[in-house]
Amino acid sequence: MCFGLGISQQFSRTRGFRVGRRQIRMGTATSPLQRLIQRAASAYTAGPTIASARAVCDRLASLGIASAVCYWNRPTDSPLFTTQCYLALLGLIRGLPPHSYLSVKAPAFDFNVDLLRQVLDQARRTNTTVHFDAMSPETVDRTFALIDEARRIYPNLGCTLPSRWRRSLGHADRAIEWNLRIRLVKGEWPGPNGDETDPGEGLLPAHRAPGR
Repeated sequence: MCFGLGISQQFSRTRGFRVGRRQIRMGTATSPLQRLIQRAASAYTAGPTIASARAVCDRLASLGIASAVCYWNRPTDSPLFTTQCYLALLGLIRGLPPHSYLSVKAPAFDFNVDLLRQVLDQARRTNTTVHFDAMSPETVDRTFALIDEARRIYPNLGCTLPSRWRRSLGHADRAIEWNLRIRLVKGEWPGPNGDETDPGEGLLPAHRAPGR
């Protein structure tokens, strides 16, 4: 399972890593769009704090279920703030069942390899997998370029492949060559310029690949 966290109740979004800070509000009222996003996100989030996520992860751990943990960032979050959230979540993952891992979104930290290096260096201490989520089509090439850099720093990596995109077959070959942990999904975004296939059929070639 994957959890997105509103860690803003614990960390300042603008002044770095601080514990015990109240959420910074960018105005006095929540817009209808913000309320809609928050309502949609509530079905996929463990809660507003790391403690909320730990409670859910611990409950799953008692059943022998591993967790994939992520921070669901907001458009106003800085790359540094998002990175600090990832670092905090790596601390949460320590002590969870084996195969629990951290999911990251490359656009959320602006594809910055220096920020990513901080996450990879901390992940190395516990041999935790760092998994790159699939985002919108225009981010794919930059994400894979970043993974190519990341694997030279830390090899325990993974990626998500949307089966609805034809291009995912080529990315599956690359992921296998790089020994990445692969997660297959149907995909949220349509492929650009007709890059679409049947999601169910699109899963099969990558799923049948040796060792996957």
